[in-house]
Amino acid sequence: VWWYRFWHRLYLQRALRSRLRGAEPDTVVYAQCPVSASAALRAARGAPVVMAVHYCRSQADEWALKGRIKRNGRLFRSIRRFEGRVLAEVDGLVFVSSAARTSLQAKPPVDVPMATIPNFISARVPSGDQMERVADLVSVGALEEGKNHRFLFEVLATARRKGYHYS
Repeated sequence: VWWYRFWHRLYLQRALRSRLRGAEPDTVVYAQCPVSASAALRAARGAPVVMAVHYCRSQADEWALKGRIKRNGRLFRSIRRFEGRVLAEVDGLVFVSSAARTSLQAKPPVDVPMATIPNFISARVPSGDQMERVADLVSVGALEEGKNHRFLFEVLATARRKGYHYS
């Protein structure tokens, strides 16, 4: 985990520095995690960095749930401290759910602009003649309890009972 985080950040920082050389003055870097936000902050050369928060509590908790690091161990605590520093440095935060916003372990400073923009699909449900009876559904994410794939399977089962079939 340490190796992955260290080298991922270093590689991304170098790639961003190269990519952002000569960037437009209104460029904003949208980072997908604390590691990429940290790399962007060091490479952005003054461009604002906004981080999306896709996790609840801390990424340390996610690594511990996967059994990759020891809960409350040295690396676990280090990741949490790192997240706190990054949250204090970014120019803005976008939360993908209210759960992520309320459960975040490292609390962002009050003066960091924040928005909650849920990942969702349109609530409008097309009628039967507007929707093909067979379709693909793509779900991207680790199969972890917190991602609630159980609910997705319940939705698919209900759709199947109503005559909609997804692959």
